Amino acid sequence: MKKLIILITSALIFISCGSSQSPISKNSLNVHEIITETYQENGQFVVDEFLIREGALPQRITHLEFKNIQERSKYLKNRNENLSSGNSLFVDLDYDLVIGRKVWEVKNQWNLKWEAKYSEWIKEEFTQDFFLKHHISTDCADVAFVLRWIFARMNYLPAANTMAGSGKILSQDHFIRKWKRLKRDELWYKDEVFLAAIDYLKDTTYSKTLKKDTYPVELSKSAFREGVIQLNPTHVRVISQINYDGSGVPILKQYSTRPTGIRQMAQEVMLNFTSIAEVDGGFVKFRWPQKSKKKWKLVEAKKMKWFSKEQYKEFFLDGSVNFTKYLMNKLDIKMNARATVSSMLGAIKEFVFQRDGIVAEGYQYCLDKDCEVGTVTYDDWSTPSRDKRAVEFFDKINFVIEENLNKDPGIKDFYLELQLSTFVDLQYAQVGLNMLDIEELFRGSFLSYDPRDPIELRWARGPRMQHQALELKVKRLMDARDVLIKKAHTCRKTQKCFEGTKLFKELNTIEIDKELNKYFKGIKSLCSISEEYCLLSLHKNISNIPRFNSLPNLALVIRNGEVDLIKSLK
Repeated sequence: MKKLIILITSALIFISCGSSQSPISKNSLNVHEIITETYQENGQFVVDEFLIREGALPQRITHLEFKNIQERSKYLKNRNENLSSGNSLFVDLDYDLVIGRKVWEVKNQWNLKWEAKYSEWIKEEFTQDFFLKHHISTDCADVAFVLRWIFARMNYLPAANTMAGSGKILSQDHFIRKWKRLKRDELWYKDEVFLAAIDYLKDTTYSKTLKKDTYPVELSKSAFREGVIQLNPTHVRVISQINYDGSGVPILKQYSTRPTGIRQMAQEVMLNFTSIAEVDGGFVKFRWPQKSKKKWKLVEAKKMKWFSKEQYKEFFLDGSVNFTKYLMNKLDIKMNARATVSSMLGAIKEFVFQRDGIVAEGYQYCLDKDCEVGTVTYDDWSTPSRDKRAVEFFDKINFVIEENLNKDPGIKDFYLELQLSTFVDLQYAQVGLNMLDIEELFRGSFLSYDPRDPIELRWARGPRMQHQALELKVKRLMDARDVLIKKAHTCRKTQKCFEGTKLFKELNTIEIDKELNKYFKGIKSLCSISEEYCLLSLHKNISNIPRFNSLPNLALVIRNGEVDLIKSLK
């Protein structure tokens, strides 16, 4: 691999939620600049830095993820100081463009017929194991980009997307030096050049660039089809199936998640949906690439055939009108409640099966890695949001049942029988559970979501494990609470922690105390069933949880529930 060391003598990083720019400096090679992209995706605050050179594709030189915006800002400040003082940088000459070579030749152009074929292809080919079968790693936004490029490559259509950092268009006409060593093949999944190109595509695109490349789609039967993207600032989902005749789930979405990996897609049924604001995205389709003066550009959003802002109407955004119901009525999609419930329960079963694998992988990974709370590795392998989502899935099933109870009074009994007869075999947890047991586990807040915990604790089977899991959750929250209370000592002493101040907001324990109260109820419930492992009798501070006070300016005995606030005032 050919590299050149250059000295960066001046680079100013301008931070924004989308992109930033640095001044251009010259060296003996050519004009170059470093551009920094800062954005939020899947709960992480990300920094991507790109080296931009003439006659080359952007080279991503940094990809870092931070748990909060403060940590990211601290990094960027230090990075700016280091660049200003001058430091060396490796320039990979393999990113130089090769004139006259392309990833594939364009023989067709996008039109309404090709869009219809794309929708049919998504419906037929985009199964849950599509990326797993082809050994392609994905995370959030990757799915939408890669599907489009694969279809374009198969049918000799143009593919063009905005690159992070430079803001320039990446297309099939870009070919870099290091791809010259790779083997070509007629089949896309054997074409090493194409696979390398989509790897590069994934490195230089994300949800914010996806918004630039798309337009809000009309809510019509011809426009709202498989392949439509549901976009918001932190999540991307692709409509994979629409059943008009009531034979299954009305509208099904598939998506990937973090960390980046080769995995089955997660599925989600679109129900009781509140529309997404225009500024955040919504339901969108790709704009078509067109060549102008030897360069590929994207057709202006407003000039696309199915451009419409109907989905952004106020009554959708405020939730006063159920967007999904409106859409189903407009598209004449029939609801088969029992088929929907059955399909959704199957999706939850698959979701739980995937959690089993993530739990096992995370535990092995964290045996010799730093997975402390607050690290990126902890966020990659912990499952709090995934566990919460499981409960949301069960809630959606209950929503379908309640909505159809008048038409089908027996649907509740149907669902109960289905739960009892549907089993999921957890390979790593070495247990088989029916879906009623699964629902009780998730709803009871018994499961541990910490990747450092043993597998049996992550599934919290039986009263002993459930007590242990809750005890660990409570202990960790108590430790975090104690840290904030200690920090509030000076605040209490100087009486500067009154409501509305920055210190008051930073040092209160309102959210922690809410979580502790939730777990306290779980402990109390378990103690009523099994006293053998009851924590209430063992730990006095746990018994005090309902009396905890969250305000940072109060005395410790009041904060910790040892003295009631009302009594202290008397």
